[in-house]
Amino acid sequence: GCIVPSATFLITTLVLRWERFSWLRFAGTLVALAGMLLFIGTDGLTLGRREWTGVAILACGYTLYAINLIYAKFRNLDPFITATGTLLFATLFVAVAAFYIEQPMGVRPSAESLIAIVCVGVFCTGLTYLLLYYLIANAGPVFAATSGYIFPIVALLLSHIMLGDAVGISHIVGMAVTVIGAWLINRTPRTEAAD
Repeated sequence: GCIVPSATFLITTLVLRWERFSWLRFAGTLVALAGMLLFIGTDGLTLGRREWTGVAILACGYTLYAINLIYAKFRNLDPFITATGTLLFATLFVAVAAFYIEQPMGVRPSAESLIAIVCVGVFCTGLTYLLLYYLIANAGPVFAATSGYIFPIVALLLSHIMLGDAVGISHIVGMAVTVIGAWLINRTPRTEAAD
């Protein structure tokens, strides 16, 4: 997920030149990525060829996601319409894939599962996408994409609180470094602020 904010920053500054490039903000990208590396650890880097292929596919997907955020700002798309359209097409795609891969009509979910599905759909996906596109429209794609650095931190904290998962010193240092990097990325250079 950290590819999304990094790619969004690099595309908007180096490729499209919508935002003024600054070395401090570029350093922020590197700092945030270093924080993520500290956060997840180096064990994940010892992957086989098949796993690295999966990582490459995910990286392409996340880069396309970053382009989606930039496009939403470029076209000045309405946040509600954009979130609705995104979720509608995602639903159609997943439904077709489910019927092709699985037999969803034979599934009999429990009441607890249905409640969880509704909660995830409404709050964790629907409202989140609406807020994301609202941020894109009002604060820009770089700021909105910064959430990609925050998701793993929130996930770890929630798993610690709710499931009792251990939080090590590398997690804490990684979180701090990542937040500092995200802050640097979103800093407005003094020359730009003066304009």
